[in-house]
Amino acid sequence: MRIRDMGSERQLDEVVIIDDDQDVCEALVSFVAADGYRPTSFRTGQDALQHVREVLPALILVDATMPDFDGWQFLEAFGRIPCADTVQVILMSADTRLDEARARALGACGILRKPFDVAKLSRVIQAAGGSRGQMVTLEA
Repeated sequence: MRIRDMGSERQLDEVVIIDDDQDVCEALVSFVAADGYRPTSFRTGQDALQHVREVLPALILVDATMPDFDGWQFLEAFGRIPCADTVQVILMSADTRLDEARARALGACGILRKPFDVAKLSRVIQAAGGSRGQMVTLEA
């Protein structure tokens, strides 16, 4: 479903996946599609940022640690886009010491700990749909 939102097109069934690891991207694309969403994947935060400036997705899954432009930088830049606060963003990381307060301050609604399985990914996507105002964290 598409709607217009402050000059950007809104894709209510799109999930944007940002991870520099091609295997992770491919696995996430398969999992997200199996859950009934339309996945769009990017290997860099900068490419994804360009996309979401034009098309706001329902959900963004972004890896915290990537070379050049990481998940933290993506969150900072994405937060400056009009209507960014209407998009759920989940930060993904294998780092168990990830700063949840910082993630929340930058607009993330949840953290998905790597490695994760299909059931966990489905739960985090469903939880993000109703998580406005509370941090969702799913451990490995």
